[in-house]
Amino acid sequence: TQLTRLSFEANDIKQIPVLSTLAHLKTLKLAENKISKLRGRYLPTSLTNLDIGENHIRKITSSFALLTNLQKLRAASNKLQGKLNHLPTSLTVLNVASNN
Repeated sequence: TQLTRLSFEANDIKQIPVLSTLAHLKTLKLAENKISKLRGRYLPTSLTNLDIGENHIRKITSSFALLTNLQKLRAASNKLQGKLNHLPTSLTVLNVASNN
């Protein structure tokens, strides 16, 4: 598939679906769901823009660093705590406002 943008916003999703086979996906919107863990291995490495705001995310797993093309990450209004050790070095914009 040549899909480049995908939105699953406001769908009560609890887990990120396996999307790693979508090789051309650049933008993924998963905001306003009930996701609790961010697993990078489920996401395509082609992603450049990811919105996971307004979820229940407490942890970003180490596989998230595999998203080497990711430039923009919006993870605002989640439950992230502590250091974010597994962010890709390609990030140029990071929004983690209103986490507690």
